[in-house]
Amino acid sequence: MRAKRYGAGLRLTSFLDLLYEIAADYGWGVRRALSWWAGHIAIAAVLLADGWPAIGNSLLVSFSNFLGFLRLGSEGAYLDGPHKFLMEATDYAEWVIPTVGTVQAVLGPILLFVVLLTLRNRFRLG
Repeated sequence: MRAKRYGAGLRLTSFLDLLYEIAADYGWGVRRALSWWAGHIAIAAVLLADGWPAIGNSLLVSFSNFLGFLRLGSEGAYLDGPHKFLMEATDYAEWVIPTVGTVQAVLGPILLFVVLLTLRNRFRLG
């Protein structure tokens, strides 16, 4: 894939191949893919937290944002409490929490797909 990327020049597929190389070493970097996935959750948790007391709740909200299609942080769901806590505890919650949630709802499933694809490529039988 690396040789194909160099031979093809600047194209969308060569850019996507480069991103796959960086994120998962073409399916052989399980640690690298997991670190990108966990790193995006941790960075979002730091952005959501307003000090050390809120870091636990921000990790839970970040996890629920990453799995946005499951609606874990919606009204009455399992992680509704930490979401309400962050909304009340932070001064900038009106724009930060929805913005971080939107970015995570887009990046989260993509990074999860990369992790699962890497695990599939790494441990393929036959």
